[in-house]
Amino acid sequence: MTSEAENLIKEMLRTHVELNERKSVSYLPIKTIQNVLNMTVDEYVSFAKARGNEIAVFDSNSCCIGSGAVYAFRPEFLRIVLNDNAQILSRHRWPTAERAFVEKISSEWMPSDHEVTEVIREAFGDLPA
Repeated sequence: MTSEAENLIKEMLRTHVELNERKSVSYLPIKTIQNVLNMTVDEYVSFAKARGNEIAVFDSNSCCIGSGAVYAFRPEFLRIVLNDNAQILSRHRWPTAERAFVEKISSEWMPSDHEVTEVIREAFGDLPA
């Protein structure tokens, strides 16, 4: 592998595990972890946990990602997003607890124009600064 490819992989890995107040949730499909990062799920989980994240692993039967996925999240930052959007989430019967929210987003695709989608985007850091 070239150093350029190695740098791209390191950057991908960094962007998915260095979570903060702007990006409190991230996920990678299991196939990406195995085939692109050349890591086992256990290695990726250990790496992400070592950076202070909580982890949720979903197989293909419990996730809307074909190969399954590993979600990393920072509860202390996700809690802020959920609290700030509690009315929206409650109105649509979405959970406001961190792990339950991650479980819900892993299992249900939302239409891009749905009100909850904006909350999901905020948690993933996909909103403009």
